[in-house]
Amino acid sequence: MIQIKLNNKDKVNGLAFFVQLQLEYKDGHPIKGAFYSDNFVNLLPGESKEIEIEPGINMPANWKKDIVIHISGYNVEDNNIVL
Repeated sequence: MIQIKLNNKDKVNGLAFFVQLQLEYKDGHPIKGAFYSDNFVNLLPGESKEIEIEPGINMPANWKKDIVIHISGYNVEDNNIVL
């Protein structure tokens, strides 16, 4: 299981709208079967939210070395977190 905490530190643009997390291989292909405790979330300025991601049952033992979490949304800079 992967735990990630999203924070909206932007006081200027305000709302982080429809923030999406996508578990992907480093080549950009999505991992099918991943389960997210929440997704497409909205965050007010100063708000944070913890999300849990379960990658699925068909992942090899050393799966974390080839995975990234892609974060996107409105008023959100696209970002990749390398695990």
